[in-house]
Amino acid sequence: MVPMMAPIQSHLEGQHEGAPLGIDLLQGQHERLGLLSGRPAQNAAGVGVAKITIVIFAMFASYHVRDLGYMNVINGAMSAGVFVALCPALIGLYLLEKHTDLPWQTAMYSLLVVGLLMSTLGLVFTDNYIGLMTGPSCVWSR
Repeated sequence: MVPMMAPIQSHLEGQHEGAPLGIDLLQGQHERLGLLSGRPAQNAAGVGVAKITIVIFAMFASYHVRDLGYMNVINGAMSAGVFVALCPALIGLYLLEKHTDLPWQTAMYSLLVVGLLMSTLGLVFTDNYIGLMTGPSCVWSR
């Protein structure tokens, strides 16, 4: 629960001011969006509401998901898409100084396309083939 709440709590408490790179990601729009009221009581209420919402969503997910193997496959496919393909490709395209070099752009777009394709295939083909681990095709079972 703490890792999910830390970014929300630090933002609502106004601790995002000293963030690395010194960038306010909302660029002064937090008042308009209602994310930071400047009043500790409202900020504490926002943190409490966020905690309760996370717990309720986890509770409803646990009612419907009975197979953790399936959840591991879905989680792995989504993680691969985000952490292996999307984030590195976007950083390589927009934050590094090589963003005007054609071979670099080709490599980053290739990483993005192939990584997201593999992630999509992981979301489509969700069987983890547990039967193959106990059959004659597994070297370790002999």
